[in-house]
Formats: sequence, C-alpha cells, structure tokens
Amino acid sequence: MRISIIGAATLAVLLASCSSQSAGIPSAPTPPPAGTFVEYPIPTAAAFPEGIVAGPDGALWFTENGTGKIGRATTAGAIGEFPGVAVAKGPLGMAVGSDARMWFAEDGAGVSNAVGAITTAGTLTEYPVAAAPSFSRRIALGPDGRMWFTDPGNNAIGAVSTTGAVTEYPLPQAGESPYGIAAGPDGNVWYSCVSTDVVGKMTVGGIATEYHVPAGATAKMLAIVAGPDGNLWVVETHADQIAKVTTSGTIVEYPIPTVASNPNGITGAGDGNVWFTEGVGKIARITPSGTITEYPLGAGMTPYQIVLGPDGNLWYGDGATNSIGKFTP
Repeated sequence: MRISIIGAATLAVLLASCSSQSAGIPSAPTPPPAGTFVEYPIPTAAAFPEGIVAGPDGALWFTENGTGKIGRATTAGAIGEFPGVAVAKGPLGMAVGSDARMWFAEDGAGVSNAVGAITTAGTLTEYPVAAAPSFSRRIALGPDGRMWFTDPGNNAIGAVSTTGAVTEYPLPQAGESPYGIAAGPDGNVWYSCVSTDVVGKMTVGGIATEYHVPAGATAKMLAIVAGPDGNLWVVETHADQIAKVTTSGTIVEYPIPTVASNPNGITGAGDGNVWFTEGVGKIARITPSGTITEYPLGAGMTPYQIVLGPDGNLWYGDGATNSIGKFTP
C-alpha cells in the first residue's frame, strides 16, 4: 500500500530531479498539482445539502436536509430550489430511479415513514414505507429496477417499486443500524452499517450475507459505492479508513493520511479511481491498489456527499458554506 499527500516542497522535488539526472536515470515524477474548486451558494440559508446525484437532465440534484427542499444545480452553477417535504422529515440520500425521477430517503425518525421522488419538472410524490419507527438514510437503484433503501428504525433493508409497492427485509443481527446502500456488480444490493462492523450483501429476494470489517464496530461505516474496478468501497468514518470489499467478501482497509479526517461521501469516477470527501475540508482519491492522494479545499469547508457530474467534474454538497461545490482534479 502506498500513500501520497499533496503538498511536497518544491525544493525537495528539484533536488530529487537533479540527483536523478546526475545519476543518469529519469528524474523523479513531479507531485500532482492541487485540484481546483468553485462553490455556488444555495439561495436558502442553513440548507445543509446532503444527497447529490447527476440527473437525467444534465444537472445536479440534491437534498436540503435543513430545509426539506430539493435543489437543482446546473453545471454552470445556477441553483434553483423546489418545494419539498416537512423539515422534520429531513431528506437525506438521493438516487436516480429507473423512471428518471430523483428518489430520496427521509431521515426524520418517527415522523417520515416514507421515501420521496421528484421529476425534473419539480413534481414531488411521497410513498409510505413501514410504520414508525421507520426512517430511511440512503437509497439506490437496485438491479431489479426497484429503489432500495436502508431503514435503521426497523433494522431492515427496504425496496420500493416505481409505483410505490414496498417490501422490507429484516437484517440478521439486532441493532445493526444500516446506513449506506449501493447496487453491486454481482447483481446483489450491498449495504454498510453504523452500529456494527458489518458490510452486507442482499439478494433481490431479501437473503442477506454479512462480512465483518477488521476495524470492528468502531469503524462506523457510512457511504458505500460500487467502484469502477468491480469492488465495493466503504467509508469507515470513525476508523479514518477506506475499505475495499470484493464481491466474495474479502476486505482490505486503507488508512487515510490525515488523522481525524472524518470521511463521509464516496463515488466512482471515470478515471478508474474512487473519490471521497473528508470533513476536514479535503477531497481525496484512492486508486484500486489503495494509494490515497488528498486535495485540500479552503479553510472551514465541510464537503459531504460527492458524485461524478455529467461534465466530468466531481460535485459535492458543503454544509459549512451552504453551497454546492465543483472540484476539478
């Protein structure tokens, strides 16, 4: 495992280059340049942008956990907002459905008991799921065309059709508190848990198989994504690690260079790597072999969820600056 961090001194690079040339061998590679970013303010204060996806209309769609609204950002940075759900319902994760609507989870424990969907024209519909204490955190399009979501209130994984038919599948262990969810390359749905050391896969029929990460229950796993390399990649927020999980359940963990980095969102990208956010104001890249490179943003920024945009840039929500950000490596 190799780890690199942006910011090596220019003098050190020049000295290494001169030394290599004098020895008759190629000079050492120059460290990659810092990425560039721009942030676009959200019109409504305290929006706390959470889930973010690339919509079928070429724009970025996001949830506003702090206002209950749904937002839309063009790749030029123009932001609009649509009426959403009650603030107490706390829209959270978001995913594009097979019906070209943006579906979102509702994190309002004890008050939501639903998931929602919004069209590109702004028409919003809610679909009741299980009874209280049901609430949902993340949502993903499954291999069967249904929208799959985590329901920590009922310790279950749920699935809803585009017409609103809901089925919930209880998890094998009590108190797992499922959080992240993603469709895997193996035709299963994968999920990560906050309260246990479990990464699990579930068939579309609801049969679960679970794997324990080496970091243990302190990992507090949040987001999970299917990477471009055919593996699942998981954020271990409290352990300051990124875990790679094969479809057969083999797990390798990679420490993040920054201590207390608080990693949150994660996404695959067109460069063949996986990118993730750090709550300490950084965007980071991890290669399939585990090499991590960190790119600092401005002071006081808190990037959260992240997605590859239709323009080839990485887009994220920033709760600290109340903005939607665009990052270009």
